[in-house]
Amino acid sequence: MDNAYIIIIVIFMFLIVIGIISIGLYNRILFRKKKVDDKLNSIKQMLIERGDIIRRLNTLFSNSSFHEDNIMLELNDLYKIINDNNSDTIGLISSTNKILVKALSLDNIYPELIKNQEYLSLKESFKDNQYKVLYGLETYNDVVEEYNNYRNKKIINIVSRLFKMPDYDSYVKDKDEVSL
Repeated sequence: MDNAYIIIIVIFMFLIVIGIISIGLYNRILFRKKKVDDKLNSIKQMLIERGDIIRRLNTLFSNSSFHEDNIMLELNDLYKIINDNNSDTIGLISSTNKILVKALSLDNIYPELIKNQEYLSLKESFKDNQYKVLYGLETYNDVVEEYNNYRNKKIINIVSRLFKMPDYDSYVKDKDEVSL
């Protein structure tokens, strides 16, 4: 009878040790996941700034003599998508970049835009935002790579699948994506 109690105690202690190790591994994965989520939220904030640039551009174009209806429609659509909290943050970067570059290149067609202070201010705001986004994407890719590499280690992979931790994709620039 004594041997049975000893075996039960050993098994119980083994399960406790496994539980403590699993909790520690889970916390490490969760820490890295939080870093990814924080970077994603900072990029979302930069997209909200971009949404403001889009709104101001749309107002500028609608109150002026130069109308590019297709660009204004695209700006309106993007503004709505950016303000939709369920939208794909990373996917929006490329589409907002493309339309803003197109809209902020209209001074080639309408030279009087170069004299418009609001337009020049928006162009400068977009450049600043673009640098922030590019840096944010670099750091996002770094933490995603760190998270995915850690998550895919053998024992940690078991724990991460047990707790249904997601795998994140890095941002890959479109081949036709341009910047100012």
